[in-house]
Amino acid sequence: MNLRHVFGKALADLNMFPKRGERVLVACSGGADSLALLYLLYAWRERFAYDLGVITVDHQLREESGIEAQLVRQTAWTLGLPCWVKQVNAGTARPRGVSLEMHCRSLRRETLLNTANTVGAGTIALGHHANDQAETMLLRLARGTGPRGLAGMRNISTEKGIRLIRPLLRVGSGELETFLKEHGLLWLEDPSNRDTAFTRNRIRNTIIPALEASVNPMVVRHMQHTAELLREDDDYLSRKAGTALRSVTSDEGDLNLKKWRRLEPPIARRVLIGVVGQEHADSISRWFPDLFGGGSSGLRWNSGSEQWCEEDGWLVRVDVHYPFDLEPISLLCPTDVPLPEIDSKLSVCTVEGIDRLRASASDWRTESVAYLPARCLRK
Repeated sequence: MNLRHVFGKALADLNMFPKRGERVLVACSGGADSLALLYLLYAWRERFAYDLGVITVDHQLREESGIEAQLVRQTAWTLGLPCWVKQVNAGTARPRGVSLEMHCRSLRRETLLNTANTVGAGTIALGHHANDQAETMLLRLARGTGPRGLAGMRNISTEKGIRLIRPLLRVGSGELETFLKEHGLLWLEDPSNRDTAFTRNRIRNTIIPALEASVNPMVVRHMQHTAELLREDDDYLSRKAGTALRSVTSDEGDLNLKKWRRLEPPIARRVLIGVVGQEHADSISRWFPDLFGGGSSGLRWNSGSEQWCEEDGWLVRVDVHYPFDLEPISLLCPTDVPLPEIDSKLSVCTVEGIDRLRASASDWRTESVAYLPARCLRK
């Protein structure tokens, strides 16, 4: 297989070729996938006259990360390309409940986008390949998703005005390594990719090899093709939903539920996401059946500073404004905390202490109880 030809065809078929004179940043980690991407984009650079640059993000979590950054810097220098080496401290300030893997991804993406804006790059090229796509599909399927989630990563997406392209989604990881070997090019293996503490690594190193060995050796290629078909279907349905959205919403963005319920469910679901926001898609999937079936009278759904409720046949958005500033407070257990802003108090106790609290409170109401699992509490 001539990978250079396959790569160029993918860029042309999917309209991913950068514009003439445009600066493109290649996100490169020193691994086989991103280095192959860099060499392939470099091979097409003169023909299409785009400006190429390289960026690598060092998470400073492993001793080898500095060596990987140096390899990327050296490779860029050999090719005569500018290189930006960015360091992030991924080991600190991780939000509670966020995995290290997702925290690193968030820091890396933010660094890539900020650097692209700083250096005037309109496109960032990412090295995700067909195996990454298969892993993503399996991960989302196991955790629960719809057709859009099963469509996996898109060849082209946009964040903060920067275009993200993934030209290698049709290419397997083995093909990339073969390409580098044939051209005598070096890459580094990230040892953390073998750490089975990460869910994606278990899928990569255990589940996909088992499927290839016992079901079909072409499983990755078939899943990649399925993802493309699902994306085509989703794009078509999204266009239909965009047209329907204008016919069932008011100028203020409220949703006419009577008109909306006449839509076919796949369109109705996408219209609802268009109204409420893609970031709330998981919540929407939970109460979509009741709302679409008409059994949701009095629906009220909170999302941060927004509140959605059903009112006179419309799903309307109500901005939530608090008449006072909310500040975090530390709680001991047991304790009583005054809440003068609402002329009340908060009583904190163990489950065993609830009966005693009920006995001492003449105006006790059971709906005032909130149970917190022990893992949410700090000792």
